[in-house]
Amino acid sequence: MDDSQLATDLVADIDKTMKTYKRWRYFYKGLQWSVLLAVTIAGFFTTTAGTVVDLPPEVAEPWYARSHFLITWGLIAALGSVIVQQASPAQQSEVFEKKRDTLRHIRSAVVYWDLDAKVASNLIEMALNDPAQASTDLVTALAEIEPRKRRSPG
Repeated sequence: MDDSQLATDLVADIDKTMKTYKRWRYFYKGLQWSVLLAVTIAGFFTTTAGTVVDLPPEVAEPWYARSHFLITWGLIAALGSVIVQQASPAQQSEVFEKKRDTLRHIRSAVVYWDLDAKVASNLIEMALNDPAQASTDLVTALAEIEPRKRRSPG
């Protein structure tokens, strides 16, 4: 397999991985907003239920203020806080975004700067574990490429 075919395959793999990370990022963003919405609604119903304590006996208690619903609202809020603490969707979303950005930079280096496919493969493996270090190593690798080898976009 020649270098150009290896580079083409590498770019295709990077594109596929970037799409996967984009999906995961959106999943964690959706999870974050879903949990936020569920906790907000549970808090609203709990607060509203607390305001109907002094109702006269002839007025029916609202459905959301009944004891089993209050327990449900508390469980939703507690479960939401556990999800936010354990899954940390905002932080995970940021991690996937950093990995995707690093892969995008490596892809550009392969396409426009003729970065060696083997070096790019090593950088990809590093980007999946430590995107910051991969970015630093990418800058070093690009500095070593001779200016006459660099291709212009287009």
